Amino acid sequence: MKYIIVQDGYNENIVLFSSMLKHRDIAKQLTDNDLSRVVSAGQILVDDDNSLICTGESLTLNLKSRGKQDNIILRASLNT
Repeated sequence: MKYIIVQDGYNENIVLFSSMLKHRDIAKQLTDNDLSRVVSAGQILVDDDNSLICTGESLTLNLKSRGKQDNIILRASLNT
């Protein structure tokens, strides 16, 4: 599974999508205005404790995962 973090003003939201899609294509659909931008991108993996973690990078966007910062957004989104 892949993800991007979209910043819209002061808010950051995570978008999860299939590994078969490109980060660039999803980002293009979500940032069609001047108010939002992609600030992070990567892959979602399962660690040894069966927890989801954000890692890696997007070659098509030239952005890396922010690790712990993205993990906090992921967990907050899944707990709502």
